[in-house]
Amino acid sequence: VCSCYHSDVYSSYRIRALISSVLKLRKLISVEDLDGLTKYIKSGDVTPVPTFLKRQLFIKWGQNPTIWIESGTYFGDTTHFLASLSMKVITIEPSLNHYMAAINRFNGNSLVTLKHGISEIELPKILNNLSELELKSLSFWLDGHYMKGKSFQGPQDCPLLDELDTISRFLPRIDNVTILIDDVRNID
Repeated sequence: VCSCYHSDVYSSYRIRALISSVLKLRKLISVEDLDGLTKYIKSGDVTPVPTFLKRQLFIKWGQNPTIWIESGTYFGDTTHFLASLSMKVITIEPSLNHYMAAINRFNGNSLVTLKHGISEIELPKILNNLSELELKSLSFWLDGHYMKGKSFQGPQDCPLLDELDTISRFLPRIDNVTILIDDVRNID
C-alpha cells in the first residue's frame, strides 16, 4: 500500500489500522515504509505530491511484467503513463464525459481497455474475467474517488474500502500484487 496523498483529518491510528488490515491480506509494505507513510500523513501538509513523484512510485512498486487496473481514468494521463510500463491497462471511469474522452484518446491503443461504470461494480467483473495467466501479476492504482465538482460523484465519494475488499477476495488467485492508493485522505 502506498499513498501519494495524505491527510491530517485521519489519525495515525486509523491509517495504521487500514494499512494493517490490508497487510493481513498480503505483505505489501515494510515496517519502515509504514512508519515513513505514517509520518508523512501526520505532517499536516495536504499539498498533492507532484505527478513526477507518483510516476516514480509506479516504476518502483509496479510488478514487471504486470497488468495495471486503475479506478478513475479522469483525463487518462496516468492511464497513458501506466500503458508505457505494462503489458496492459484496464481502467474504470464512471463519468460518461470522461469515458468518451478516454475512448477518443486511446482509440487504437491495444494496451488500454476502458470500462464505463463505478468501480464497486466493474472491478469484480474485471477480475472475474481475467485468465489465470493474467492473474499472475497485477498492479492496482486506486484513484476512483470524487473530487468536489471535478469528477463523477457516485453512491460513495470514496469506494476504496469496497475496492480493497474486492481485491482481497481474489488474492488467493493472484501470485504477485501491488496496490497503490491515491488520496488516502478521502477514506471514510
